[in-house]
Amino acid sequence: MKNSVKVFSPGTVSNVGSGYDIMGFAFDGPGDILEIIIDRSGEIIIENRSDSDIPCDENNVIHPALRALLSQADKEYGARVIIHRKISPGSGIGSSAASSAGAVFGANALLGMPFNDLELIDFALQGEKLVSGQAHADNVAPCIMGGFTLVRSYKPLDVISIPYPADLYCSVVHPALQLKTSESRSLVKSSVATSTAVQQTGNASALIAGLILNDKKLIARSVVDLIAEPARKHLIPYYDEIKAAAISKGALAFNISGSGPSVFAFTDSQEKAENISEHISGTLLLKGIKSMRYASAISGKGVRII
Repeated sequence: MKNSVKVFSPGTVSNVGSGYDIMGFAFDGPGDILEIIIDRSGEIIIENRSDSDIPCDENNVIHPALRALLSQADKEYGARVIIHRKISPGSGIGSSAASSAGAVFGANALLGMPFNDLELIDFALQGEKLVSGQAHADNVAPCIMGGFTLVRSYKPLDVISIPYPADLYCSVVHPALQLKTSESRSLVKSSVATSTAVQQTGNASALIAGLILNDKKLIARSVVDLIAEPARKHLIPYYDEIKAAAISKGALAFNISGSGPSVFAFTDSQEKAENISEHISGTLLLKGIKSMRYASAISGKGVRII
């Protein structure tokens, strides 16, 4: 059995406007690079060689995710994980998901692939539970499976890959800010009016239909969030202004990526995606806020060996 492997685990956008805690997609650009080594120590050791200041003990999402997998495989197995590159924590583009998904994917490969994608998602959810207090799969699922995913149910876990237009592109901009997922989640109301739930369900259903039907106009009018966006947008400086700036440059839709502070926009070409991300970053810079920007098609590739 090979005892070490290096993986790339991509950034993801979750919620996608109307799909709070159930929708997400992978995109090209940011990602974790992890080296996983399996041994018989029974221990999990994490070594951070990235530029990010992250814990290397049981407070790292990798620890509970790997522990869940290894306990199912063989209690004698242990692992060492070297973090070579890390998505910035608190970015809203799946930082915790990339680590937990990358670790369990790599370990599974070294053990001869005993677990399927759904089982890997379930293991990785233990990391998400650590960082946010809830086990939500809207980042983990596309990180492992690639593409656009829908979480139909958590008990039992049921995840569906959704077809999407090949020419659907995204701009993602990460302002140089950090937001703790747990704090951002606490702002979202635990209950909503029936009328709000009806509208949100309609938007989420229409978004899935638009993706399957390759109907970008339907996609554009369905990325509407009545639950998380109103509660969180004040955490992102000049949110309404940069949203208007993106739409003015041809964005089909615009919303918060995950818990924020990153934002995303959909468009129909790589050139437009690059122009929009550049315009959003430029608008923020005029306000004194630096940012990282990305532009890509939705990526059909999830975590993979490199």
